[in-house]
Amino acid sequence: DSMVFLLNRLKPLEPLPKVSIDHSISIKQKIDAIRDLLKNGQEFSFKNLLSAAQNKTEVIVSFLAILELVKQRSVRFRQVNAFEDLLIHKV
Repeated sequence: DSMVFLLNRLKPLEPLPKVSIDHSISIKQKIDAIRDLLKNGQEFSFKNLLSAAQNKTEVIVSFLAILELVKQRSVRFRQVNAFEDLLIHKV
């Protein structure tokens, strides 16, 4: 009886929140998508790239993909004025 009493006391008062798994795109997949965008044109805006993002993780992955492409010297980005959209173009 005392064991049942202890187990009942250990039960959470509120049910635990449900956890949703963030299914997101990989950096390599995003790099491939950016390269496809650049095949169709010489330049596109970062804002347009993010318009298809489904979650915050995908936004971060998109930015990391662009940084990787800059590091590989495949793309450059420019910003006309502070706080304006980034424009990504082929090197």
